[in-house]
Amino acid sequence: ILYDFDRIVASVADLIPPRMRDDAGSFFGDIDAVLGQFFRGQFTVMAILGVLYSVGYGLIGVPLALPIGILAGVLAFIPYVGSLTALGLALLMTLLDWQGWTQLLSVAGVHALIQGLEGFVITPKIMGDTVGISAIAVLLALLVGAELLGFTGVLLAVPAAAVLKILFQRVERRYRESTFYVSDATEERVSVEEPTRPA
Repeated sequence: ILYDFDRIVASVADLIPPRMRDDAGSFFGDIDAVLGQFFRGQFTVMAILGVLYSVGYGLIGVPLALPIGILAGVLAFIPYVGSLTALGLALLMTLLDWQGWTQLLSVAGVHALIQGLEGFVITPKIMGDTVGISAIAVLLALLVGAELLGFTGVLLAVPAAAVLKILFQRVERRYRESTFYVSDATEERVSVEEPTRPA
């Protein structure tokens, strides 16, 4: 795919009517840019989670905290998998190196804290900033995606929301440039500016 990518793009572009190629190229260019920003943001979230898991589990004395944190950060790209991997491995290491119920409860507490930070602070803030949508929109997209498509919906929610944002922006811009919108505004301005004639 990488070897033939430019040829594939040129072949697809050749099928688009010439009068629409500039708009189509601009639209798909915006989508390409926002998806690139999404992946950069996702990698940032993965790195932050890896550090948090490593430090958090290390502070409470979980054996192999660093490898667990790195693995959890790498798998954080897949919804639920990174979180469950971090919790499962931390609990397993704690049981193998049993030091009492306090450490076991500490693992659960650290995990809950990191999950709260990820769900309500890290992911909405970073992903919202990188793809250009608000934190509340990211949360809503994740909730709707999970409700509609479950696992796949969570995975695709943020990039889909970013693409929809681009589409809505273009539709709004076309609407504001349309004669329907402009003519009404012009007529209203003319009627306001027209001086009243004496009877």
